[in-house]
This record gives sequence, structure tokens and C-alpha cells, in this order.
Amino acid sequence: PQSETGGNTPGLPSETQENTVPGENGESLSGDPSQNNPAAGEAESDGTIKITEEDEEKAKEFNDELTEIETGNVDWNSSDGGIKAEFTLPADSSKDDLYKQFKVVLTEYSDNNPEGIKVAGFNDTIGDLMGEKTFETHSFNGVSYYLFSFELSKPLRENGVSAFYTFKLSYTQDGNTIESRESDRLEYVYEANKLDNPTGLKWESGKKSATGYALWEAVENASGYRVKLYKNDRLIDTVETGASETRVLILEEALEMTPEELSQYCFSVTAIGKGRYADSEEIKSGVVSGILPAPGGLEWVGTVATWDAVDNAYYYNVRLLKSKVEERDKKKRTFTEIKKVQILASEERKVDFLSKLKDLDDKEIKKHDYCFEVVACPENGTFLEKSEPALSDPYTTAARISNLEWASDT
Repeated sequence: PQSETGGNTPGLPSETQENTVPGENGESLSGDPSQNNPAAGEAESDGTIKITEEDEEKAKEFNDELTEIETGNVDWNSSDGGIKAEFTLPADSSKDDLYKQFKVVLTEYSDNNPEGIKVAGFNDTIGDLMGEKTFETHSFNGVSYYLFSFELSKPLRENGVSAFYTFKLSYTQDGNTIESRESDRLEYVYEANKLDNPTGLKWESGKKSATGYALWEAVENASGYRVKLYKNDRLIDTVETGASETRVLILEEALEMTPEELSQYCFSVTAIGKGRYADSEEIKSGVVSGILPAPGGLEWVGTVATWDAVDNAYYYNVRLLKSKVEERDKKKRTFTEIKKVQILASEERKVDFLSKLKDLDDKEIKKHDYCFEVVACPENGTFLEKSEPALSDPYTTAARISNLEWASDT
């Protein structure tokens, strides 16, 4: 089948027959290739063969046919937002291993390289690109063929050049190289938008232990996520999820593990880009620990104490503390508790200590530090333990402003 442009119809194999070439009057010549070789010429009366220039040209065309990788469709497909190289090969299980050795060659055509230059950073074979997948077989008019479709957005983006690109298949054996026909040129504009990094990484917690599920927040425009499991910083396993999946079982044995065993594991998440979007950075979680992490982001906003949330915390113990300024540089300071408050994790994370701080004067502030302390606490009955206390910077009164004057416009 032919497309309107004269090429093969996309998705369908070219219709050729092995050891068959056209004769001078359009008839098919088949059987012994040596008898059909156009280079055979015409026999003279003395038995010698006369080879003409026309015969030599036909022989060259004939040999080229025998040494070209037979493909049907060789086209780019960007209909779903990605950039895929798609092509077909005749279905033949005896050639599966051979097909896997065919290289997919990317060629860049630009002002700097008008004759075309191979993309050096991309050297994958069909086998590399397929991984563990099996060949996808289709049929048309009784002819079976394999259909291949490979996402090449990443190598194009990594090449980092706005240019026209083509692809073709290539195979080299014993110093001889055969190639398929080349695809049409695809105009690619380098515009790599790196996805935001995943946030909210945490281990899902059960009543008695971690469940082994990794959790994180969704990333806008991500086509999926790559989740890696590490044990003592050594990669153990990798799984990929879809764009809507932000929870995956990565440590199946977690429920049977002790807290000490769990503490050896952590996971990472990478948001996967597609098309014009590049992958995010790989972000690692904390280890699977029975101890909650200490709260961060402790800050005074006037007389209000604020802090950041802690995953798996059920409530927070917040204390207003007082110590002598002269003890700041000591390793161990003596604190006096002024007030203690308990805040549920579901509530707003702030405590106003106005009643205890409003009457402080500069003299008192110079003698004593007033800090607040936050401890993250788990729900009772779980395997989790409370965090270490986190201490804020000292409270300071508003700076005094003097010498205020009206400015007159003269």
C-alpha cells in the first residue's frame, strides 16, 4: 500500500517477496538468484559474457535491494504529546534475535550540520529500547508484521539542539553495514521544562509498623513516577507508576520487620517528563523510622509561635521556655517552663504567647531568652515514637524607632 506522498502507508509493511526482482518487461524473476542477476549480461557466440554499463547499474540496484533492512512504515508520531519513532519489520520469529540487534540511529540536521550528523549520545538497539517487552504482531491482507513505537523525547532533549531530526535502522556484521530507509525530517525545538521535584515523601504508617507503602504529592504535568528503594544507600528495586498514582507498595516485608531493620530503608521519587517536559530531580525520603522527625521551620511572628508540619504526627507539645542569656554558648542550658500547650496536628500550627510576653521590657529581654519548643507526638497505640524537641530562636521585641519627624514640602 502506498500513501499519498508515495511512501508506505503508516503502520503497514512494504510488500516484497524474497528472491524476487522485476524483469525488464515487468515480469517477476524468482528462484535461483544467480540466474536472475541482472549482471549476467548476454552470452556471446563463443560463450563469453558481455557486461554492459546498463547491466552493471542494474546489478548495483539488485545488490542494494538485498542489503537494505526491509521496513514498512518509518515515521515520527507526536500525536499524544510525546515524540515516538515508529516503524515495522516483517514478522519472523526466526529473526527476533537479529532484529533486537538493529540500532536506531538519530541524525541531526541543522545550520551547523547541514549534511547531517549522528546524535552521539544515543546508541540504543531495538533490544535496548524494548527491554523485557515482546514484539507486537499485526496483520494486513494476510501479511504479518511487527510494529515498533519508541519514545525518543528524552534523547532529543538531552541532545539540546533545536534542529531537524531523522531516524533509521542500522545493522553491522563482519564490517558490513546495512540500513533501512530514513524517516522524514522532524523539526524539534529544544525547550526543556524541568518538572517540579516531588514533595511530601513519607512512609505510610500502620498501627504496629510501617506498611511498606511509599507516599508523595502529585507533580503537575508528570506522566508518571519512578520510585526507587534503597537499603543502606544501595539500590534494591525500582518501580514506575502512572501519573495518577502517588502511593505504591515498595517494601513488601515491612510488616514483619523490626524498627531496627526498617531503619535501613529509604525510597526516592522522580517525576517523569514527557514531550517538552524533562524529568525532575531524584528526591529521597527519610528512612523508615519509628521516631518522628523533629519539627522544622520554628519562627516567631510577633508573639505567635509557628512551625512546619511533621508527617505522621498526631499532636504537638509546645512549651514557652526561659533561660539566662549568659548561657547561650553553653552546651547545656537550664530552661524554666513558662507555659505548655498541646496542639492537634489537624489544627492550625500556631500558639500565641501574648499573655506571657506582652509585659517584657528591654531590660528583661537582655537578661533572659524566651524561646519555644515543639515536640511531634504520634497517635497512641502505634509503633511510632515522639520526636526530639526542636527549639526556636529567642523572642525579640519590636525595634524602637526614634527621631520621627514630619517632612514638609517647601
